[in-house]
Amino acid sequence: MTDRQEDPHEALRARLHEAQRRRAAARTVDDKAAWILAAYDCGSAHFELGEVDLPFAARLFGEAMKLIQESGTHRELLPELLGMSGRTMQRMKRWDEVLPWYRRAAEEASAQGLAPQELRWLGKEATTCRAMNESERGRELFEKAIETGRAMLAAGQAVAEPLAEQLQGLADLDTTEKGKSDALWEEAEQLLATLPWGHSHFRAAVNRAGAYANRDQPWVAQTYLEEAIEIGEAVGSDEADRRQLVLKLAALLRKRHEPVQAGERLLAYLPQCSDDRGRHEVLTEAVDAFFSGHAWDRMKSACEQLRELRRDMAPGWRYDLEMRCSIACRGLKQFDESLKLLRAALELAQLWGDPEGLTSARGQTAIVLLDKGDFAGSVRIGEELWTEGVCNPLAARTLVRALIGKGDLDRAEAVAAEFEQADGDKLEKARLRAHHGAER
Repeated sequence: MTDRQEDPHEALRARLHEAQRRRAAARTVDDKAAWILAAYDCGSAHFELGEVDLPFAARLFGEAMKLIQESGTHRELLPELLGMSGRTMQRMKRWDEVLPWYRRAAEEASAQGLAPQELRWLGKEATTCRAMNESERGRELFEKAIETGRAMLAAGQAVAEPLAEQLQGLADLDTTEKGKSDALWEEAEQLLATLPWGHSHFRAAVNRAGAYANRDQPWVAQTYLEEAIEIGEAVGSDEADRRQLVLKLAALLRKRHEPVQAGERLLAYLPQCSDDRGRHEVLTEAVDAFFSGHAWDRMKSACEQLRELRRDMAPGWRYDLEMRCSIACRGLKQFDESLKLLRAALELAQLWGDPEGLTSARGQTAIVLLDKGDFAGSVRIGEELWTEGVCNPLAARTLVRALIGKGDLDRAEAVAAEFEQADGDKLEKARLRAHHGAER
């Protein structure tokens, strides 16, 4: 494992450089056909690279379309180029320009008799209306696209996949009408059953999981998420997409109050992560899940894996990791190790220049000392924080408990009273402990 920061776009940049080389060569000899293909490939790579590259993508898609109009070559690419121009405008949030591109893409596909492309861009126009909070217009467009798709299917055209996608889109809009939504899903699944196992089945399982999650049916949503993950592995879907599904599954399990199962599911997926960024994301979520479930041994193990993974971690990340690991050690009653980790966290907070981090680490140190039975040490830190104005409920409870343990009942009562006056809240448990100690 290397400390070098990986570039998640490295393969894309290599693809872009190769396309740029082909474009330059085609321009040199004025080979329009090769130039069009290279410009399209350059534009696609820029589009996938993201925000900064989007203007380049728009320009290159435009260049390819102009060359097609001039030469008449590769007209079959026009619907895709028009549609991708719309997607580029959408990512650039130039909303007033988006829908006309999709409509032109659908019209061009219709003129060329490219039924799947026509249906695809009709559906994209409908989906975009939904994203623009124009649900009723989106519904009308979905219904029109579905009507068109059913007619194409009846005429023997191969549109099962794009028609299934439009049915799913309308089903998502009709989630309040359960019967109608289920009928649309059933029709979509019947269409997908006629197709070879592939990415359309993966997307359908993802969409169905989302639909059931929106209906607050987490058990059914979990089934479809598991199915989507399984299909994604089988058909070779993008690793980042599969990882996001595993994270969604973990979040769903935590919502169902099964955080330990969520953490175990994340760790089970970890070997499938091919890069450190993905492993870091999965391990971080696993740590949080085990923390929620008070599975201290598993939380500590995940923290140690995370530390081993990112030895080059920035001070802020390292601080957070040491704090989490110290909490796990405290839960395991490994108080000396917890204190050692907290000392490291204090040093990192000083290095990072984070006063809130310093305060938090000191507060946790007071809690660990209290749990260890070092009441005097806990009182010393607690009184320092109290003097500095750290008067939150946790700090007050910790200080009162430490004072009671030390035998200073009068001061414990005074701190409880000060907290109530300063915070406007009650600290009944702390007061009761103080009174109980006094009676004893």
